[in-house]
Order: sequence, then structure tokens, then C-alpha cells
Amino acid sequence: MANKTTITADGGRQELFIIREFEAPRELVFRAYTDPELYGQWVGPKDLTMTIQKMDAIDGGSYAFIHERDGHKYTFHGVYHAVLAPERIIGTFEFDGLPEKGHVIMGTTKS
Repeated sequence: MANKTTITADGGRQELFIIREFEAPRELVFRAYTDPELYGQWVGPKDLTMTIQKMDAIDGGSYAFIHERDGHKYTFHGVYHAVLAPERIIGTFEFDGLPEKGHVIMGTTKS
């Protein structure tokens, strides 16, 4: 099976499903989401430099990172609500650059 991405977004709903399939063991994919050294290589876009400020991938932990290009910085943060290795991560994601705070995405990542 080749790496594959499928995106489903139904009109009128506040849900988005992104399914990514990889030729890799689920433990390695899970680690790529929770290990700061791997996460920086895993999350794009590739033309931005990522600096992990914090990554505490445990229940109740949090993360923060910065993407940077040409002197422009884009900061993100979130909270891990549930981390069950190697099966699932439930947490929030927020982009700090929006003019109004409080635009939080709640997401579930399954491996």
C-alpha cells in the first residue's frame, strides 16, 4: 500500500476527517506525533523551520511550537486531553496568530 491521504468534509457540519495511511508500523507513526525530535520532521510545510518549545505528550500535558520563514513566526499550542500509546491522541490545537483568541480545534489522532 502506498502512502495515501483522504479528506472528507460534509457541508453544514463542523467536522473534518483526514485519513492518512502509511507504510509504517503504528508504533512509529504514534512516536512521530509524540517525540519532539520526530515531530519537527513530520509536521510541515517543509519550507518552514519548526522550533518545539514544549511537548509533554501525556494526559493533561501540553505543547507549543513555532514555524518560521523569512523572519515571520507562526506560533501554535495545545493541550493533550488523552494519550493512549500507540492507539490514540485526543487534544486541542490553536494558532496564536488569529486576531481573536478562542478558535480551538479539538482533534483525535488514531494510529
